[in-house]
Amino acid sequence: MRRTAFLTFGCLLLLLLAAPFSHAAEEPAPKRTNLPPLMERYILDELKSMRTDFERLRSDTRIDISEKEVRLASKAMEYSTNTVTFFFYVFAIVGAGLALLGWRSFSDMRKSIRSIAEQELKRLSKEYETRLTKLETELKEKGTIILDNQHEIEKTQKIHALWLQANQTPDARTKIAIYEQILELDPGDYETMAYKADAALQLGDREWALSLCNRILEEQDDYALAFYFRACAYAGLDNVEEALNDLTKALEHSPGLIEQAVDEEDFESLQDHEDFKNLLSARSTPAE
Repeated sequence: MRRTAFLTFGCLLLLLLAAPFSHAAEEPAPKRTNLPPLMERYILDELKSMRTDFERLRSDTRIDISEKEVRLASKAMEYSTNTVTFFFYVFAIVGAGLALLGWRSFSDMRKSIRSIAEQELKRLSKEYETRLTKLETELKEKGTIILDNQHEIEKTQKIHALWLQANQTPDARTKIAIYEQILELDPGDYETMAYKADAALQLGDREWALSLCNRILEEQDDYALAFYFRACAYAGLDNVEEALNDLTKALEHSPGLIEQAVDEEDFESLQDHEDFKNLLSARSTPAE
């Protein structure tokens, strides 16, 4: 009887201990993104570095402002002490002069001291106003720099987020919409414009891709991706000579594109062309 009760109690204890592990096993594994780990790590490190730099800049600015305020207060105390000392010497000199010469009355002395004091106070007030105006200007300039840096960081974060979306979507039209958002934030981003041309090629709109590449090369005539995607567009339009010329320039500026050119679908019409074969074989052969 005791043995049966002991076995029953042991079974219940094992069931209670196994319950959390069974629930843990049933929990679904966290979803992983399609983003390569190195790229994700790089983007996170860049964001962390930008936030750290921004916080350091803000801290340095606060310290600089505090130090200037302390120096200003110290200078004010120094000028006040010098003024009091100056008046003391003035009184002493005037008193000594009156005692020795005796030709000035106390009324003349009071008027002279008042005039000297007013002139000195005006000079000090003007000097303080100049220093305060300069300090205020410096603070405004640094505040403007901080705001500009903050806006730049926010814009960079938005662009990184949009690039992540573009890399994760397979749809060419969605990519184009995302690239247009990036170009609104940074109109001079040639890389974004080049990949927009690539997305246009995926849609079969070779004329649009050709136009985008021409716009890039008007501003930057050595941009390898623009030459490469324009070569793809020319190949799709059966303009073999222009396609080979642009591909040659693309490989000259960026030899690493040879690997992409070998498997490029847009170059199917050039596969049997002798000049195309010679170009790929010459570029893929390592230099002795």
